[in-house]
Amino acid sequence: MTASVTMPVPASRAPRDLSQSWSAERGPLIGLALAAPLIVLVVVMLLYPLGKLISIAFDDGDGFGSITAFFSSAAHIRTMRLTFVDSAIVTLVCVTVGSVVAWALHTTASRLTKAVLWASIILPFLMGSVIKLYALVVLLERHGVINRALMGIGITDSPTRLLYNQFAVVLGLTYHMLPFAVLPLLAGFQTISPDLVKAAESLGASRAYALFSTVLPLSLPSMLATGTIVYIICLGFYLTPEVLGGPTTPFSSSLIAQDVFQFYDLKSASVSALVLLVGSLVVVLLAYALVGRERLARAVAA
Repeated sequence: MTASVTMPVPASRAPRDLSQSWSAERGPLIGLALAAPLIVLVVVMLLYPLGKLISIAFDDGDGFGSITAFFSSAAHIRTMRLTFVDSAIVTLVCVTVGSVVAWALHTTASRLTKAVLWASIILPFLMGSVIKLYALVVLLERHGVINRALMGIGITDSPTRLLYNQFAVVLGLTYHMLPFAVLPLLAGFQTISPDLVKAAESLGASRAYALFSTVLPLSLPSMLATGTIVYIICLGFYLTPEVLGGPTTPFSSSLIAQDVFQFYDLKSASVSALVLLVGSLVVVLLAYALVGRERLARAVAA
């Protein structure tokens, strides 16, 4: 009878200890090292400029004296009023018109209608801001296309002042921001079935009442979130008020640029920027309280 010989198993072929297998969970130091580039970026690009802005605005040691001086200036008050009021008007128009366009995209069965609407939304994204602004100048100027058309059909006898006023600024901002309103509104309408409107109509409601009683309550959070995004972006516009409004309708960004590059008044520019920042934060916090973080983030992502 032959005795069996047990051969030693090489270390490379030995069973692996499962307790020492790789784990996705790592310690806090590794997580901090992975997040270090982002932390450095936030500190350099956000926290340091914000701290520098605050230090310049309050470097006179007078507490809120610079804020008081800012709000004592009639020019500053008028500029802030124009900025916030015009942005609110543009937001209201964009949400209203954007809701109609988004609902039409969601419910229409015509491919031609969808193609025309999508083209009107996408094409502005493919055009530069300067091209769009000077196209509006050609349309709105004293001897432009619109004035010639109005005089040609007999509505007016002389050219109407359509440029370098509040109307031109609101029109230009609306033209820029309307696509930004349609896309998040469309994402919100995708969750609403058009059958709800048909069900309301079958119970005797008119089309308008069916829309207001079914679609509006369900889409109100999306509208508020979209309005917040449009409003915040409008507050920071510089080129559109400069080109279409001129010196008669300055925005806060124009005032800041003037203080920095013409008067070299960094303190006044810093205070203007802080007031604009605080106003934007108030709007965002209000939207956060009314809409919620999830819907607001969905509107930004859309």
